[in-house]
Amino acid sequence: MASSAQHSTPPLELFLIWSVQEGNRLPHWMLMTVPRLTEAQRMGRERVTVKGTRYHSNGGPTERVPCRVAVQANTNFRSESVRNREYLCDIAASDADKLARLANSIPAHQCQKYVVCMLASMERQDIIPHGIAENLAHRVRMSQRALDFESTQPAPDPVGIQLPYSWPTATPTSALPSWRL
Repeated sequence: MASSAQHSTPPLELFLIWSVQEGNRLPHWMLMTVPRLTEAQRMGRERVTVKGTRYHSNGGPTERVPCRVAVQANTNFRSESVRNREYLCDIAASDADKLARLANSIPAHQCQKYVVCMLASMERQDIIPHGIAENLAHRVRMSQRALDFESTQPAPDPVGIQLPYSWPTATPTSALPSWRL
């Protein structure tokens, strides 16, 4: 006799991941969802390749191309280009389909601000606990070049999100932490 017990799909883990492009000490922020990781996978001790989906905004003044939203499925969690990963929270697997639509609904702009706006949208839809976006907003850092670019080409209001906090101003690259490199 078949069991009538329902099997719930395990949650996904949501990470803030960042890379640092050559010649740029400011980190490029991305969000990434992956299936539930074992401790060995999380620490890179297990050789199994873990794939997930990245959500970010790229382009802009450092690349001299317009900003654009990128949703990249089937990307490697332990990619060589990723300098660090910070676990944020679990999300229900049933919410995974909403993330690509949500990512594309937020105007592309500076990557760190984009990530905070996406997290704020996820909070508004009760996909993640409240407070994560505000915590990360206080860590946003922009180069003078990015600030100059934004002053001439301001990013549109991210889907009406009224963030209850302000963005930090430019941080001289000489004053930046090493970002755990």
